[in-house]
Amino acid sequence: MQSGGRLVMIEPVRGAVTRALIPGIESANAYQFADPDDACLISISPEETPNNNYQGQPTMITALLEEVTAVSAPSPMSFSRAGAAAPAMTLRDGNVAMVLSRSGQGEIVVLSSNLFINASLASNDNARLALNLASGSRRVVFDEYHLGYRQSGGSILALPVQWRWALLGLLLAIVSYAWAKAPRRSATAEEPPILPRTRGEFIDALALSLERAGGSQTAVRILQDDLRTRLRRRLLMGGWITDQQIVAASPGLGLDPAAVSSALRPIPAEDQALVERAREITKLRREL
Repeated sequence: MQSGGRLVMIEPVRGAVTRALIPGIESANAYQFADPDDACLISISPEETPNNNYQGQPTMITALLEEVTAVSAPSPMSFSRAGAAAPAMTLRDGNVAMVLSRSGQGEIVVLSSNLFINASLASNDNARLALNLASGSRRVVFDEYHLGYRQSGGSILALPVQWRWALLGLLLAIVSYAWAKAPRRSATAEEPPILPRTRGEFIDALALSLERAGGSQTAVRILQDDLRTRLRRRLLMGGWITDQQIVAASPGLGLDPAAVSSALRPIPAEDQALVERAREITKLRREL
């Protein structure tokens, strides 16, 4: 600001002192913005235009107000105390709507945001004033942050106290819910994974089951018929093929002909022989 530039403050904090926002500005430049303080609006009575807009006119000659003859807004806009800032636009009742203040080679402009809402830009010379504020060769900074919360910066401290407490309560509720739903892990040692049985264990278990069942010939015959069907399917032979032909063709499948011949022999009657035959058949089935 000391070397030039323009700061446009749109509806700053009521009661804010400019030197608190910009270092180097004298305390005499302090001013207070009244809009939209209802208590302050009671004491002013600006004239209204036919479309219920409040109108203001320039009171000084400056490049910012070039080609600006009148502006309007849908609600009152004025300062309760302009301080050492120079009034640049007033309402018809004499209240100040826009002020200018110098800081070194730069200037500070303070005015109401009501002039630049969508409903106001098409009114009178509001759009021209907005273009003038953003024009020129010097740097222009628009300060639209201070909205009456009496806090500066972009942190959560800028919110009202009630909002801050509400957000804190919501955060605590979310954390509590997440903690309640989180899975609990005990400190006990993890159980070793269950490994699949090996081929030998599977065959032994099947043989033991047949032995405990009394060496059922029916169970062994079912296993043998299933083995015979699998062999015929792998050899691409029909149901007419004999066991001798299956044994002769089994080397093409990588099987031992002697083991195939033994597995396809007639079912024995003794229990121990049944268990051994079931063991042979099961081994061949797993090799297919």
